[in-house]
Amino acid sequence: MQISSRTPDGERNTCPICGMEVWMTPSLDTRDATCPHCGCLLWFDEVPVVTDGTIEQLQLRDKVFGRALQKFGWPITTSATFVCRVPRDDGSRWLEAVETAENWDEFVCLLESDY
Repeated sequence: MQISSRTPDGERNTCPICGMEVWMTPSLDTRDATCPHCGCLLWFDEVPVVTDGTIEQLQLRDKVFGRALQKFGWPITTSATFVCRVPRDDGSRWLEAVETAENWDEFVCLLESDY
């Protein structure tokens, strides 16, 4: 069983009580988590669909998005549909994109140019 976490590789939600935006991994069976700010029980929508990819591609995607979160912070200002993609080839274009981009919009634009 996977426990809820406050890691950047989770899912976005907004607490209905305190209004804080959170990015958490909900429990898999009930799709819920506790707000780290006020303790309210949060419910999450359906599981996001991730395109097929190898374990290595998924690990590289998580590494790139983790670095992007550190560099650009929250909130993501663009459509979040790009998080369901995995890098093509060896992923070097994604690694380069996260290092050269100045903000989320530019980063996503660079990723989308890979498709």
